Parts: sequence; C-alpha cells; structure tokens
Amino acid sequence: MLGPWRANLSGYSRLLLARLFPRDYSRELARTAQCPPLLGIETTNICNADCVFCAYQYMERPKIIMDFDLYKKVIQDYAQCGGRNVGLAATVGDPLLDPRLLDRIAYGKSQGMQGFGFFTNGILLHKFDLHTLLTSGLGALHISLAGFDRETYHRTYRVDIYHRVIENVIRLRRLRAAGLPVEFAMRYDNWSGKIKPDDLLGAMRMRPVPRKKQPCSMLWFGATVHADGVFTVCGCRDLDGTSELALGNLKQHSLAELWTSERLQRIRREFTTRLPDICVDCAQYSPVSIIGSWHLTLISQIRPAEVCPLHA
Repeated sequence: MLGPWRANLSGYSRLLLARLFPRDYSRELARTAQCPPLLGIETTNICNADCVFCAYQYMERPKIIMDFDLYKKVIQDYAQCGGRNVGLAATVGDPLLDPRLLDRIAYGKSQGMQGFGFFTNGILLHKFDLHTLLTSGLGALHISLAGFDRETYHRTYRVDIYHRVIENVIRLRRLRAAGLPVEFAMRYDNWSGKIKPDDLLGAMRMRPVPRKKQPCSMLWFGATVHADGVFTVCGCRDLDGTSELALGNLKQHSLAELWTSERLQRIRREFTTRLPDICVDCAQYSPVSIIGSWHLTLISQIRPAEVCPLHA
C-alpha cells in the first residue's frame, strides 16, 4: 500500500518513511549483480558558468571532452553487460559544450541505449536546432536557473549572460506548446563538505547531513564514467574521481569487471561500519530502503546476460 506514495514524497519525508516502514529491496537489488541499472557518462567536465552552489570551482582534474573512441567503448561495455539506460547528467560540466553531443546520442541509440537526459545551465541552447535536439532521443532536459533578474543571476552563476539564458528558455517554451514543468530547490548540497553555508545567497540553505544507518542507494544507482574514463559509483559527489568509490579506469578495464569487483561488494557490505571518507559529510545520501518506482523500472530493464550483444 505504501509503494505508490514513496515516489512522490520529498527527500525528508521519504527518509522518515524509511525509518517508520523500512522495506527490504535485496531481491530487486540482486538483479543488478551483472550490470548498473543506470550509467552516467560525463562527456565533458567543462562548464561555462561558475555557480556558487557547485563544486566545479574546486575541481582539480584537467578540463577535457571525452574522446569519442572511449565513449564508444563505454557504451559497448555497458551494452555487453545488459545495460540500456544512459544519463549524460555529468558530475560537473555542461553537456552542451560537447561538440559531438548529438553524435553520442545517435551512437548510443544504435547500440540499444535509451535515456540520455542531462542538466544544463542553458547558456548554449541557441547553438542547437532545438527541434533536432529534442527529437534526437533525448529523454530529459533539465535547465538550472536561479534568480529572476540579471544581478541575482550574475551573483549566483558568476557569468553575466542572464539575457541569453532567458531568450533560450523562451525559445524552448515556444517549441513546447504544452508548457515546461518547473521545480524549485531551496536547500543545496554541501558536495561532501566543499560548499559552505557562507557560499550560498539569499534564501538558499544547506541540506542537513543525515545519519547513515543503511548502505547508500548510490552504490547501486550512481555508476558514472568521468570524461577521462574513471569509473566511480558516486557520480553525484566524487568530484575528481579520487575517492574510494572510484574503482578504476575503463581505458584499462571493462565495466563489468569493475562493477562485479570484490572491492565494490566490500564497500556495500561495510558501509554502515566503515564509511568511505567522501560519504562522512555527504548530504546527498539516500538509503536503499527508499528507492522508488523509477529505480525499480531501471532494474527491470536490465537485459539478461544471454541476450546481451556479448553473448548474441
């Protein structure tokens, strides 16, 4: 009876619900043994904004665009282990800065992939034919926009290009006659301690750091490949791919090899007794007992090994 409610609750309400009515998803999670239900691919870690609420300003790795041959290898690895849901919502960076963005979506579709949603600041939307972009196979396009005037936008994003973003959103609105859904965020993540309360502006507030009594769901749903090939199971906050959650590089390993590694199994088993350093102050934590209907759909779409391209 509680199942349908879980997908429509705020993060705090879902945490409370998980404590009051914990649910065991071990059977469903066991189906992810061979393959991540969702794979994030950071095709570029370059951004053309410098948001006060984002840890991009503290990134130490080189700013690059993922080599297309590496991208093809990542997609092929994921297809071979049974995956089909890809997200381009990068750890940092804006996918619109990738000159081969549409080529990547097209190649992924040719290999049986779906999804390809991502977040963008919308600054470069005018460089694209919006009809082509929206019909390319793109599953979702999320535009980050803060402030309702040029000055507030400038202080938040630290680029003076408010007029361009608004023009781009208006163009998108005209193309989508049915309207655009709007969501508001008042509380922001600390990026595992990198963002401080003093960094935020106006009504922005820090999200509280929850107690971590269960393994984090990101250990099953956060698989991400950085632009340099590093594979991490926390695409949300492993900014430089140097944490314990970074399992290796897909230039040297297969995705299946890293996903099924004893190292990842150990991190999951020991999460509640020995937190990885990056997880200690993380406010993005979401326990495995509150995964929703969307997560279960992703799990159900993992293809059995015998029908993957590797075994066909």
